[in-house]
Amino acid sequence: MQEKEQKKKAKGPGSFEVEFLDALYNATPEEIANNEFKIIGDTDVKNYDIELVSERTQTLSSQTKNQYSSSMNKGQTQVTQSGNTGYRYASYKIKKVNGERVSTEPYLGSYYPARDTIVTIGTKEVPKPANPEGTSEGGN
Repeated sequence: MQEKEQKKKAKGPGSFEVEFLDALYNATPEEIANNEFKIIGDTDVKNYDIELVSERTQTLSSQTKNQYSSSMNKGQTQVTQSGNTGYRYASYKIKKVNGERVSTEPYLGSYYPARDTIVTIGTKEVPKPANPEGTSEGGN
C-alpha cells in the first residue's frame, strides 16, 4: 500500500508560501538543484510570476594527498580520510509577465567544499630477523 505524498507549506518572509515535501531536508545538493519551488501570492494584485531556478556552476575536484607516519611499517599504506567532489550552485529569481521573462536576479549561492583523500604511508624500518644462536649462515 503506497502512502499518499503529503506537502507542507511554510510561510516565508513577505507574503508568499513555499511548498515542500518531507524528504527534501535529507536531499543531496544534486537533488536540491533539481527541485522546483512554486511561490504563491495574491495574483489579483500582481501581474507576474516568480520562478526560482538553481544550477550547478562549478564542480570541485577532490585531490589525493600523502602523509607519512613513523608508527606504520615501511610499505604499509592506509586511507585515513575518504574524499568527495565539491560543488558550487547558484540560484536565480526569474520574473515572468504573461509567460515571458522580464528580469533575472541572483538569489542564493551554495558552496559544498571538496574533501581530499588522505593516504598515510608508513616509514618505520622493519627490523630484519636475527639469526638464532647456534646456527651459522654457511649451513654447517
